[in-house]
Amino acid sequence: LGFYYIGPVDGHDLDNLVPILENIRDRGGKQPVLLHIKTDKGKGYPPAEAASDKYHGVPKFEVATGKKLTAPAKTPSYT
Repeated sequence: LGFYYIGPVDGHDLDNLVPILENIRDRGGKQPVLLHIKTDKGKGYPPAEAASDKYHGVPKFEVATGKKLTAPAKTPSYT
C-alpha cells in the first residue's frame, strides 16, 4: 500500500514518542506514514487499571473513586 511503517512504539514513553511525532511532522515527501502505538488501557488511573473492561466509552464518573454517577430519572415515578 506504500505506507512508511513505524512501530510498534510505547505510547506511555513520551520521551521517545514526542521525537518520533516531530520527525513524522517534519519529514518531506508525499508517502503516507502508519504509526503503530501500543498503550495499556487505563495506565496511571488505578480504578481503570483494576477494571479496564469498564472504562471504555464511560459515562460521567467521580474521578477520585472511579464510581459511576447516575443521572436522576427524567420521568416522574408514581410509586
